[in-house]
Amino acid sequence: MARRQLGDSTLPTQSEMQRFLAEDLRNDLRWLCDAAVVWDAANTLGTDLETLQRHADVHTMHASVTLARSLYEFFFDLSERYSDDARARHFCRTWDETPSALYVSYFALSKSANKRVLHLVYERAAHSGGTGHAGRDHLNKQVVAVARDLLRITERFIAKVEPEFKESARTALNGALYEAEDASKALGRPNPLV
Repeated sequence: MARRQLGDSTLPTQSEMQRFLAEDLRNDLRWLCDAAVVWDAANTLGTDLETLQRHADVHTMHASVTLARSLYEFFFDLSERYSDDARARHFCRTWDETPSALYVSYFALSKSANKRVLHLVYERAAHSGGTGHAGRDHLNKQVVAVARDLLRITERFIAKVEPEFKESARTALNGALYEAEDASKALGRPNPLV
């Protein structure tokens, strides 16, 4: 199948793009949802599991922030630094979604996700994204909210995506939702993403 042009960029073939949605987008959404469910459980289990909670909290928060950044970049970054950068507008030529408030507050250039988790910077603690020492508005308290935000954005993407990609995109989201539900059941907890 022939490659398409988008501006100065040559896009992968339709089958390569469908495979990206079915595998790569699905996996990032899937593990974002899984990490958010585990993070939610680790933060509400109680002090009898303090060690598990501390480790699960840190690892799932870092995993969630890292996955969220790649997903936000897929949806909102218009640059294509490398020829293999996948962007939402490759699948939907009319994609013009305004970056969400969570993205702008925590994931945009020089915001807390970049300064606190994704890059080593001086005085990291000053880049928590919130007020005070441990406020509810800090980056490490946004895991479930960010996952919900990205699920909402993904739904909007699916509604606008070109017809030949709709099924692959829906399969990616359904896989993520299934993973969240499966993790919630395994932990014996309600799914925080619904």
